[in-house]
Amino acid sequence: MEVSSRYVVTKAHIDGAPKESDFELKSESISLLLDSGSNDVIVKNLFVSIDPYQLNRMKSQSSSQIYSTLAAAINPGEAIDAYGVAKVLVSGNPEFQKDDLVVGFITWGDYSVIKPGAMLRKLDPMGFPLSHHVGILVLNWSAKQVQILKEKLGFDDAFNYKEESDLKATLRRYFPDGIDIYFDNVGAEMQEAAIANMNVFGRVAVCGVISEYTDSGRKAAPDMIDIVYRRIKIQGFLVRFLECLC
Repeated sequence: MEVSSRYVVTKAHIDGAPKESDFELKSESISLLLDSGSNDVIVKNLFVSIDPYQLNRMKSQSSSQIYSTLAAAINPGEAIDAYGVAKVLVSGNPEFQKDDLVVGFITWGDYSVIKPGAMLRKLDPMGFPLSHHVGILVLNWSAKQVQILKEKLGFDDAFNYKEESDLKATLRRYFPDGIDIYFDNVGAEMQEAAIANMNVFGRVAVCGVISEYTDSGRKAAPDMIDIVYRRIKIQGFLVRFLECLC
C-alpha cells in the first residue's frame, strides 16, 4: 500500500527575507510496507513547529550549519525538516507501536519516514492539545497581550516594545536595580539595551538573534567597554547543551 505525500521544499538558498515564491510544494509516493529487518518508522505528521532559526538553515552558508547537527543546511529541492508531533502508522522499531504519538524531527509535509538514530520519542499529551508540544502561538504585541502576561500568566511585569522609543531607558525604568541575567533570543536594539543595563558580573545567554536573521535590519553593537568594566559574561546557548550554563 502506498500514500501520496505532499511536502515543502525551497527552490534555492534564501539569503534574505523569505517570500512565498521561494518555496514549492512537491509530492511523492511512500510505501506503508517496510522491508524485512527495517527499523524505520513511518508517521503521519500532525503539527510542525516553523521556527526562525530555520532561516539560517536555508541560507547558502551560516555558522549554524557548521556547529549544530540540528541546524544542518536545508538544501534546495529536499524536504524541509523541523520539530513536530506525529502519529505512528508503521514501525520497524520495537520502541514504537502503531498509533503511538511521537515528537521529533519530521518534514513540512503529510508523512515522514524516520530513520534509525533520528530524534524521536513517545509523547504523553498530559491533557494538553497536541499543538502545545511544538510551542506557543503569540500574535502581534498589544496592550491586551501585556495584560494577559501580567494577570493570567503571572509575570512580574511586561511592556509592549513597539510603543517604546528608547529601549535602554525602558529597561532602566523596569529594572532600576539593574539586570543580573538576560536570556537573548532577539538581538539588535533589545540586546544592546539589556547589556547597557546589566549589573557587574551579569550573565547573558544568547540563544538566538531573530531580528537579524534576514539581514534586513541593523545588527547588535553593544558597548564593549560596558562588557569589560562590568565583567559581563556572554555565552551562546543551545538547548542540547543546557549543562554548559550550569
